[in-house]
Amino acid sequence: MAKTQTKALREALWRRPMRRQSGYWAMLFAVLSAAPAITPATASVVITIDFTGLNLEFAGGKIYDADHLAGGNGLIADATKLGSINFSINYVPVLSLSGDVYADILIQGVPGIPPNGYVVTSGGSFVDLLSPSGWLLGLDIGPMIVSYTVSPTNYVTISGIATGAITQNLPGGLIIDQGECEMVLLMGDTLSGKVFTGELLTGFTSSGTGQIKGVLVPEPACFAVLLGIGVIGLEIGAWRKRRRRQRSARA
Repeated sequence: MAKTQTKALREALWRRPMRRQSGYWAMLFAVLSAAPAITPATASVVITIDFTGLNLEFAGGKIYDADHLAGGNGLIADATKLGSINFSINYVPVLSLSGDVYADILIQGVPGIPPNGYVVTSGGSFVDLLSPSGWLLGLDIGPMIVSYTVSPTNYVTISGIATGAITQNLPGGLIIDQGECEMVLLMGDTLSGKVFTGELLTGFTSSGTGQIKGVLVPEPACFAVLLGIGVIGLEIGAWRKRRRRQRSARA
């Protein structure tokens, strides 16, 4: 919950008829104050991972990180160095890694791409983000859509959805919910060495960016706060029932 939402909730609660019963409201106020950034249980917390300095190669029906065709083992020796990896929660930047960060990518079964058109890949794919200690994030991807735009500028986009189990060791204790979809978008906005078969694009070298979006698993602390709010709500409900019984007995 954003700070403004939390403030509005505090004010709305405080204006209700029970505001004179300061004991219960003080407990609720304390819980909300302790966690100004919690998100309601019914809402998803979006994690966005942006990476820069992504260099790709397209040759032989495969798109892969430019330095190595082999890979998929969590080894930076089989990967290509990135500029940075940046993490955002609900579109607010929270972490950034630079220096020793890498991408290991293989997209198979890529046919020739028509200008201002797209193709669907037929082979298995993976997109891995790595550090010297191994996987930061490893995704198996199903069929991907590869598009080639020639006007007003030349660029390629590659998009898909993760299909398999996630390998993850993200910084800051971040954990992606494996029960939700992870969307992948790769962009080559600078193309060189283009190869054509007829008018179909069958080869290139590109530099650009990438993005992965998923749903964050809430931290245990968030669950504790939500549970605390729920318990206080039950206590307030029980108090109101007792007050109604007392008033009925006096009548």
